[in-house]
Amino acid sequence: MNNNIKSKTVPLVEFLGETSQKKAPHKFIIPHYQRGYRWERQEVSELIDDLWAFHKDRESGDFYCIQPIVLLKTEENTYEVLDGQQRLTTLYLILSFLEDRRFDDGYNQELFSLNYQTRKDCETFLREKKFIDNEDDSNIDYYHICNAYKTITDWFKDEKHRGAKGKLVPILMDDSSKGNRNVRFIWYEVEQSTNPIEVFIRLNVGKIPLTEK
Repeated sequence: MNNNIKSKTVPLVEFLGETSQKKAPHKFIIPHYQRGYRWERQEVSELIDDLWAFHKDRESGDFYCIQPIVLLKTEENTYEVLDGQQRLTTLYLILSFLEDRRFDDGYNQELFSLNYQTRKDCETFLREKKFIDNEDDSNIDYYHICNAYKTITDWFKDEKHRGAKGKLVPILMDDSSKGNRNVRFIWYEVEQSTNPIEVFIRLNVGKIPLTEK
């Protein structure tokens, strides 16, 4: 296996479905060999802080890059997540929180989905948005998802972030063709002949350098 995985930057909006264009949203598969969502309040807050800082700093460039996700394409619009589950899940929660504002501002795209090979109950929990106004701690996955969503809610309620909903929706939802600054993922896609478990292990011990094109 080639240790170097080439990259590109992909706007977050490309993960979403667009009914008018008959474009299906991306489906991300969380494989059985990965643990569930585990980000704590600090990591979630830091991500939103970074997005807010990007909005406020007009000298920071045309786009903000979220840290890498490493993927294996399994079929059209469907990818196995080798690295990046925490970031994808947090963005899913942020976009869920912003749903009313997104729709009010004309961003009607369908969210990407997170599908679990083994934890189907967690998949349902996310899809049905059971994390809203919920402090379910009946299992560890529910606990961390609910805690992250509460962190997001608290962040936007903070007086010093007044107006943040309207400011962050465009940078999350627009693509560069509209001439707007936006949020992108650093996207690494491994070859389909690759052993995903081997890549996952080697990523986690730092043996695969991620290099940009």
